[in-house]
Parts: sequence; structure tokens; C-alpha cells
Amino acid sequence: MLILGGSIFQLPVILRALKLGHRVITVDYVPHNPGHRLAHEYYNVSTTDHRAVLTLARKLRIDGIIAFASDPAAWTAAYVADQMGLPGCPPAAVHVLTNKALFRAFLRDHGFNTPGFAVAADLPEACEVARSMGLPVMVKPADSSGSKGVSRVDNAADMGQAFRNAQHYSRSASVIVEQWIARDSAQIAGDGVVVDGKLAFTCLGDEHFDSECSAYAPVGESFPGHLAAERRETLLKQLQRLMALLGIDNLVFNLDAMFDNNGDLWLIEIGPRAGGNCLPLLIQHHTGVDMADIVIMQSLGAPVTLPFRPEKPPGFHASWMIHSRSPGKLRGLRMAPHLNPYTIDMQLTTSTGATVSRFTSSKDILGYALFTFPSAAEMEGNLACMATSLEPIVA
Repeated sequence: MLILGGSIFQLPVILRALKLGHRVITVDYVPHNPGHRLAHEYYNVSTTDHRAVLTLARKLRIDGIIAFASDPAAWTAAYVADQMGLPGCPPAAVHVLTNKALFRAFLRDHGFNTPGFAVAADLPEACEVARSMGLPVMVKPADSSGSKGVSRVDNAADMGQAFRNAQHYSRSASVIVEQWIARDSAQIAGDGVVVDGKLAFTCLGDEHFDSECSAYAPVGESFPGHLAAERRETLLKQLQRLMALLGIDNLVFNLDAMFDNNGDLWLIEIGPRAGGNCLPLLIQHHTGVDMADIVIMQSLGAPVTLPFRPEKPPGFHASWMIHSRSPGKLRGLRMAPHLNPYTIDMQLTTSTGATVSRFTSSKDILGYALFTFPSAAEMEGNLACMATSLEPIVA
């Protein structure tokens, strides 16, 4: 079993594969990632170098390849699986889902709600696109993930910095400018499972942000969310239609979506892999469904039995990505005592003394915490003040 990446976000699938008795091989270019110490073998190969990974996969004669919680690795997994005749997502579908410009064009061409957008080759073109659309606009790297390089531009004078930031995080130096759409409720986040072409399972919750750092890089999720039943049905129908159009038969996927002030659905992103920010672990606590287990079965072409029927109603679960509101040296972690009874898992993944940045995207995450609460009110109240109840000590 070749697993692309060995970070904390790949640990669930690495641990599950080991427990099932598979020989686990990990690859990426970060030798100190924790997953490599658990694997039977590790190779220092970039997860985005699809040709090098294919060469290694053929040499090792792998039975399955997995990209877990990583958009850039998803294309490599699809490419290698296709070249070796292994189970996997169609490379063309992964290409669409991991490129914001292609995804927006696909949505537009198939009648989904899509914001106005354009790919800008340079700053003058980006400024002209923004002028014609009308501010505010969103400026994003076309082929990055984890909210890296994403910003909203309200003033023309800020376009230069936004464009350069987006271009910096784009592997192809490609920048997309999008019309800004206002949402009327919490942003929807979650994971889903497609089995034999059918949407077999979804776990949908609310996404949370620290507005003092970034309004567009999530720092947590909570379940259950506040999505009304009729809106949930609309979302599920559109997800099923999208998967059918893309020719996807079997997949664990991540999603971000929203409804606007008119009640219209907008698909923000669909990632062809399980969610990051420990979302699969949170979903497992909330529903009992193990996304890692499903991903492994699908990578081997094994049957997946769904939908899942929980034995008892789910409780109230939330995640929080530990992050700093200011740059400096990490000196420790401060957690309010009232959080202790609710905490089910917490890890500070950055070493004391390390230089940390002000949080702007997933690259600035310092650790994570998972919680279970006795009520929705308790969960919402604690999340509202989490940034000061669970905070790194930075000096």
C-alpha cells in the first residue's frame, strides 16, 4: 500500500492500513513527518512528482495507492492508478476538481451556479478583470489547496499584493479572479462517499473561521451543522449530479459549499480525497464511519458497505486547529480548564522554540484539538471563544 504523505493528516490512513495488516510504504519530501516512522518503508519522493512516484510504484509492485487529505497528491494517485491498472478516480475528473479554473468552467458549462471568474496571466489583466466584475473579488491560486494564497480584495490598490500572493502559491503561477458571493449562513463543510456511482454517505457540518486572522482559511468544523433539511436535499442532489457528470464511481471526497441570501447553492470546492484538518477523525467520532477504512477498501477495489446506520443519535463534536494570531517563537500552549472535560484528542505538532507565523492558511497550523460536547449550545458557546481558550504562547 503506497500512501502519499506522512504528515499528521495522513496518520489515520497509515495507522488503519497497518492495523489491517498491509505493508505500508510512504513517500514525500519531509523525512521527519511522523507517518514515516510508522511505515515499513519510506522514500523521499515528492507527492506531486507523478512520474517519479509511478517509477517507484512499478518497482515496488504496489497493490494500491492512496492520497489522503491532500489535493496535490490526489492527481498523482489517480495518474499512477490509471497507468498501473489499479482502482482509482479518473485522472480527468481529478484534474477538474483540483484546478479552480477548470472546476469553475465545468460548473458553468453544466448549469451549476458559478461566480463570474477569469484566469489572469499578469497583474494588469487581474486588475482589468476585477474592474469589470466590480469589487470585491476573490483572488486565488488556480491549483493550490488549504486556503493558501486566497484573499478578498475590496480596494483596487490591494490587487497587486493579492495577485503576487496567489501566484506565489500556484504551482503553475496561474491566478483566478472570482466574483465575491455573500453567504447567508455558516459555510458547509464535510466529507462524502461515492460507491458504485451513487452518493452513499455524507457528513455535513459548519465551518469555523478566526476573523482576526483570516475569513477564508478554516480553523475548525462542528457537527451537526445548521443546514436545513430542504437545503441539504438540494446539496445532495447537486453532488450526485456532479459525480455522475465527472464519471466518478468510487471516491471519498471533501466539500465546501454555501447558500447565498437568495437561497441558491454554490459549490466552493470539491476535493477528490478525504478532508484535511483532522476532519476524518472528527467524522469518525461523530458517526462511527471510518473514512480511512473506506479509502483503503476503495484503493484495493474491495466492496464498501454503505449507507451506515448509527446505533445511537450522534452527539455534538467539533475540531479546532491550534494557530497563532501573531508571529514569534512558540513557548507553549495555554488551555482554559473548562475545556478539559470536553477534550477527546489534542496534539501540539510544532516544537517549542520553533518560529511560527500569524495564521493565514493550513501551512500555519500548529496542532489540533477534537471535542465532544453535551449540547449544541455548549458547543457553540465554546467555539465562539476558542481562539482565547486554546491558544499558543508566542513571544
